[in-house]
Amino acid sequence: MRSFPFLLAPLALLVACADGEPGPDGADGDPVLFDATAEAAGDNCPDGGTRLDIGVDANLDGDLEADEVAETIYLCDGDAPGEFIVDTVTSTDPYQGCAYGTVMTLIGTDDGEGGGTAGDGVLQPGEVDASYVECLKMPNPPMYAISRGTSGYPSDLYYYDPDTNVSEYVGPLDHAIITIKVNPVDGELYGMTRWESSYGGCNGCLVQIDTETARSEVVKQFTYPEGSYGSGEVGAVASMAFLSDGSLYGWTENGDDFIEMDIATGVATYAGFGDSSWSHGMCATSDDMIFWYNGNGETFYIDPTDGDATYLGNGESHPTASGGSTSKVRGDCDPDTLVYIGTDGQNQSSQSSVVTMQFYTDQAPTLVETYYASDVSKFHYMAFSHL
Repeated sequence: MRSFPFLLAPLALLVACADGEPGPDGADGDPVLFDATAEAAGDNCPDGGTRLDIGVDANLDGDLEADEVAETIYLCDGDAPGEFIVDTVTSTDPYQGCAYGTVMTLIGTDDGEGGGTAGDGVLQPGEVDASYVECLKMPNPPMYAISRGTSGYPSDLYYYDPDTNVSEYVGPLDHAIITIKVNPVDGELYGMTRWESSYGGCNGCLVQIDTETARSEVVKQFTYPEGSYGSGEVGAVASMAFLSDGSLYGWTENGDDFIEMDIATGVATYAGFGDSSWSHGMCATSDDMIFWYNGNGETFYIDPTDGDATYLGNGESHPTASGGSTSKVRGDCDPDTLVYIGTDGQNQSSQSSVVTMQFYTDQAPTLVETYYASDVSKFHYMAFSHL
């Protein structure tokens, strides 16, 4: 009999499902990797054999690292012969904390043990030596992402699938863009420009972006009304959020102010809250409240009708691709589930991470997971494509 020091749940338990109506299909879980190495003769295998490490590729880098190994089994020389089989079973039924279902990886040898039929090419219950259960992820809509852009070059537009960590380059934009969001009223992607000297000379302008071609058209440049708080052009708006009726709010880079922007008139008005704002994200909920998350991880829950802001606490820092840590995440949230996905990227030259957090209306957000990969190295801001 093969030796395996860590055995997960038996097959009979794995296929058990909780009662209730099926929920929405989940996205694929992180891939399960296997790392096979020779095992010298010893306690695990008297005559030697193969050590098989098994685990989830949590950071999606394609390598099974030491801290990702969840199970180890030994395929020993001299055991009953048979083909080694790895089988997966996917279920969208809830199971033991996996709300969107499971991917079950079954591992064993087609040797006929436990009443199975040897050599039939099917891994039967008695032939399963080890098993691994991974929760399916909550399905997330695709996202758009932009690179930062400067006075010397425009931003680039990407299409990104958060469930697979795969991005597709759309093309260069006509402006240097600092933030993006989809307007729920018309379903179109909008961005705010930065750097007056480049690409049409429009600083702090709202642009509508063609997501097929990356071409963009200026919609409005915002100014403060005479004699009101602020004066002249608003300048760069570093984060923004649309409410369900298309009303637009944002956070200014000059002044660190929460403002409302009237798209029809181009008039911006102070909405009653200000704080340090570097490297931040903003998004709206289904009941038209606004989350604002700054570069220090400070999280606020804002009522846009009167500017009243509730401090929820600091979010958790996450590891960066360069080996450090940061709290900055520029992104977007699902207005119903309050799942927030964004990036910590700064510019075209540094590698960025994609970070998932769970927002709450009564406490600080919690970190869910962090990915880093070469194809997201240029992300500066992210927004869901539709919700």
